[in-house]
Amino acid sequence: MSPHPPQHSVMRRFGETLVYAGVVMAIHSWTQRAAGRTWERALQALLALVIGIYMVLFPGAGALSLTLLLVIWFVVSGGLQLAAARQLRGLPGADWMFFGGVLAIVLAVLIALDLPSSAEWAIGLIVGVNLVFWG
Repeated sequence: MSPHPPQHSVMRRFGETLVYAGVVMAIHSWTQRAAGRTWERALQALLALVIGIYMVLFPGAGALSLTLLLVIWFVVSGGLQLAAARQLRGLPGADWMFFGGVLAIVLAVLIALDLPSSAEWAIGLIVGVNLVFWG
């Protein structure tokens, strides 16, 4: 069952937000390549771009499949944040990066455990909370 038309626009808007975030992350990855962690940033940007483009092109694909894609993205993103926080241990902001990574993974697991019913509300919640902590 495909989402209702208002849900299509919400799905498309989330996709546009992920595409924008992916472009910004890719630019940041390129301009900060001397600081290290370039492959982590580039992978995160690529994942955001791919999922964002999918959401823009196929907003009617269903909330369940989009929720699964977002869960995958937040697990990978959270894992990369944890790896980066470990490398940056002792530097300012590393604790917040670690907290954001843990939060992304915990939310993804909670949403995945409550599927399929979580597909109705999870996309807005998980994107909103993660963007608050992740940027």
